[in-house]
Amino acid sequence: MFGTIAGAIQLTDVALRASRDAYGFLTAIKGAKADVQDLRRTLRDVEANVRNLRSFLAKFAKSKLALEEYEVLPETVRNTLAQFYDDILDLKSLLPPKASPDLAQRVKWAYSKSKVKNLTNRFHECESHLLTALSIV
Repeated sequence: MFGTIAGAIQLTDVALRASRDAYGFLTAIKGAKADVQDLRRTLRDVEANVRNLRSFLAKFAKSKLALEEYEVLPETVRNTLAQFYDDILDLKSLLPPKASPDLAQRVKWAYSKSKVKNLTNRFHECESHLLTALSIV
């Protein structure tokens, strides 16, 4: 069980660092269109829930309850964290590698509108799954 929780925490930490980078980039875009603003807000909300779940898992792994009970990390929790990680990687692939985008990178970003909307929808789904996962644990 500890391996599962430790693995989930490690995966979550990597995803949260990448999420923070992506959020920083989205915040730096001045005069962002509504879809980018929605993605930024959604990412912020999802990240807050992931941080709450990560905090709970870290505390649970150190508790007596974790030693006394032989439960495994619920599949819903594992799947939700893995999906968040995958979605963050997809978002990072759309963003330029530098923190401050130049004109060519901004143009590339503008042409990714359908991908932005798709990712926003996936983050909304992730948020719903996170709330379910938080209610389970």
